[in-house]
Amino acid sequence: MKNKNIGVFDSGVGGLTVVKRLIELLPNENIIYFGDTARVPYGPRSNSTILRYALQDINFLKSQDIKIIIAACGTVSSVFFKNNINNFYFKDFFFTGIIEMAAKKAVAITKNKNIGIIGTKATIKSKSYETYIKNLDSKIKTYSVACPLFVSIIEENLFNNRIDITNKIIDLYLKDLKKSNIDTLILGCTHYPLIKDLILNYFDNKIKIVDPGVEIAKFTKSYLTQNNLINNNINKNNIKFFVSDSVDNFKNIAKSFLNIDLINQVRLINLENLENADKNFYPRPS
Repeated sequence: MKNKNIGVFDSGVGGLTVVKRLIELLPNENIIYFGDTARVPYGPRSNSTILRYALQDINFLKSQDIKIIIAACGTVSSVFFKNNINNFYFKDFFFTGIIEMAAKKAVAITKNKNIGIIGTKATIKSKSYETYIKNLDSKIKTYSVACPLFVSIIEENLFNNRIDITNKIIDLYLKDLKKSNIDTLILGCTHYPLIKDLILNYFDNKIKIVDPGVEIAKFTKSYLTQNNLINNNINKNNIKFFVSDSVDNFKNIAKSFLNIDLINQVRLINLENLENADKNFYPRPS
């Protein structure tokens, strides 16, 4: 069981921010990453579609001999949170999203009890972060903003190639939030840490940013340690990447972010096979 893989999935490249932190904290673990690049972004989709896509992604990862699956996607995590889907529905492995860990961190570090939340339309509409934060501390005020274009500029690598455009879009979405009194900002989508420095600079470095990748990696290490599942193999991470489309674009972004040569490590899977996976494989919430 210790030698089994950690499965990570996202709608595209955003989950690589989680992979990066897992590599740092768990250098001997084997990681299987799936980016659903053919259907990115998930944010504008209906809850039923997001749920269907996510279950297909999970079904694929389950075939890769895994011991834990991480939904490295704020949108999926929010929809699952809203529909009360948790480890109860996944009997053969542990499943987790990013909501709980990021919310706990924000509550722990805010000084003035004003927390900003940015995410996809689906994440913000779900109010998952707000709900969890209020359950922890009812006195905290939250300010939420949907930033749907952030995923697109990251998937298109504009945050590297056209910083001027990226900064304009940041201003478009966050100018009102900048006028608020927040001292902490949750990046409610795992894509967003790729533009974390630009966001922090926009706020004149006066706020604290919660990176969900950092928090979920800490949680994963804790969970594996407590359950005696840490891989003690002396070999460094063996990481395999799967995508449903756009192999070259994924390679370019992943290489620049992870500093890993991905020449032979990214594989394209057939989207039709993914979509035709047994839709009744996992029980649905009642």
